[in-house]
Amino acid sequence: EPVEVPKEPVTPVEVTPVSPEITFYHGTSIGGAENIKKSGFVTTKGGMNRGSGVSISQDKETADIFGEKREGKQKGVTLKVIIDKDVKLVNSDEFMDIKNDISERFGRDGATQKATDYFKEQGYDGIDFRVGERVIVDALPDEVRIWNVDKVKIIEEAAVEITPEVKPEVPVEAPTKAGIQTLST
Repeated sequence: EPVEVPKEPVTPVEVTPVSPEITFYHGTSIGGAENIKKSGFVTTKGGMNRGSGVSISQDKETADIFGEKREGKQKGVTLKVIIDKDVKLVNSDEFMDIKNDISERFGRDGATQKATDYFKEQGYDGIDFRVGERVIVDALPDEVRIWNVDKVKIIEEAAVEITPEVKPEVPVEAPTKAGIQTLST
């Protein structure tokens, strides 16, 4: 069902241009990475970000956290990705204006998803949280959230920089005659 148009129509805003030369990263579980490699990206239905989409970042360390690479241990994977140069992104201020309008008119429940649906209907492929003045509570400042997953392509699995756990070597002494117990008959 279509989302009601806000009080005032949205004017498309200049956003930071994105080109295939810009590398982004997407952190996920090992199983998630295998599924992405096999079937492509699938948008989330909520989760941490309370709106559908695939979250990517130019900051590899941020993506590593979502790939569960913590304290030198790898529990997940970070994928190196690009987005199409013709991707159409709304900036965070415009997104929040619509989300707040929806919240005021219909209540906060599901407002993020309704705003997402509104911008999808307007032909936007995602939201660029790097552009805009407001701090968005449920987004990272260097995050780009893509709704149109056809715009995201994997380049490769990002190199994993894991510090191996080093266990101190305990010297093993060879047994001596005095240390060998014998049975007497």
